[in-house]
Amino acid sequence: MSDKNDKSKSKGDADSFLRLMGDTTPIKARARHQHRSPPKPKAVLRQNRKRARQEAARQEDLQDHIPPDSIIDTLGDNLSFHRTQVNKRDLRELRGGKLPVEEYIDLHGMTVPEAIKELRLFMRYCSERNLRCVRIVTGKGLRSAEGPKIRPNVMGWLQQSDAVLAYTPALQQHGGSGALYVLLR
Repeated sequence: MSDKNDKSKSKGDADSFLRLMGDTTPIKARARHQHRSPPKPKAVLRQNRKRARQEAARQEDLQDHIPPDSIIDTLGDNLSFHRTQVNKRDLRELRGGKLPVEEYIDLHGMTVPEAIKELRLFMRYCSERNLRCVRIVTGKGLRSAEGPKIRPNVMGWLQQSDAVLAYTPALQQHGGSGALYVLLR
């Protein structure tokens, strides 16, 4: 009995609705906003590869302005570096090993070209992740008859990089004079 009642009540509601809406005019259909689907993985990969190629080209251009021989001659005993905009507190914390090292790379044992290539990749990685403080292990060059080669080249490259605010030798427990703490933008 209640089923019959419910059906007639529904029909009555529908009739009432149609009667009330009878003299209205429908709104013209507008173009609906098309939602974009998320980028396809291949498109994202292409975009990332393009960005990486552009950054690599920029870094290679930078390296072309730094002849390795002249870096070795001009660096001398300058073991630390900082840009004028670095505040004293950050510099003091960097020198004291008090800034947390978020990532590191070990370059010693490589040739200079290998080390610079790895350094470029590492710096791009750090930049993409907005890292602030990293450690670069260069080694001391004790096994080389001609003295250290990687360290002065890395230091010269870091000085030329816009991403680097400062560097200083690491504390003994983190590699001492064979490693650098690097403060990034």
